Amino acid sequence: MRKPGAFTNYHYREHLFPSVLFRRAYDKLIKTHPVNGTKQYLQILHLAAVNSESEVEAAITVLMEDKIIPTTNKIKDLLYIKSQEKVEVHVDQPMVNQYDSLLELIA
Repeated sequence: MRKPGAFTNYHYREHLFPSVLFRRAYDKLIKTHPVNGTKQYLQILHLAAVNSESEVEAAITVLMEDKIIPTTNKIKDLLYIKSQEKVEVHVDQPMVNQYDSLLELIA
């Protein structure tokens, strides 16, 4: 939607709020950023589509609990921090001799 006011007048607009939290974020954005709040919300929806709706929702929750306006940049910052967390994975070496013994049974 690139036309001004298209989202506000969109017939199925209510379907573009995946949860109550997204609706609250939209209302907060419109209240604090009347000029570009809708654009901010559409960018948040895009983040949810590209990344993960649940991760974006979690970021909105964190921001709203801290009384911070959930702007696109703040949500991106939280998503970036989460993506920087490293998970250490340990994979045991396979026991090749067990596999070899199975092959000997077949042969």
